[in-house]
Amino acid sequence: MNPFEFRTNLRPEPTFLVHAVMALSGHHVHSTTSLHHRIVALQLLRESLNTNKSFESTYSMLDTVIILFSLDVSLTLPHMS
Repeated sequence: MNPFEFRTNLRPEPTFLVHAVMALSGHHVHSTTSLHHRIVALQLLRESLNTNKSFESTYSMLDTVIILFSLDVSLTLPHMS
């Protein structure tokens, strides 16, 4: 599974995944809301880990972790001029 590939079989889309994608894409376009989306994604993911035990949500959770990890890595890289 590619976490950056759009899947049409997610109904409804997990909001933690949506916020993670918004955070990463917002970072790349220098949006001021990127940090807010990152915080919300982490909060919703934590809540889902505590309450959701379905196998179907496992891939979305993993995708969210990978996307947030990618965001954190890009935040720690030195800015290139």
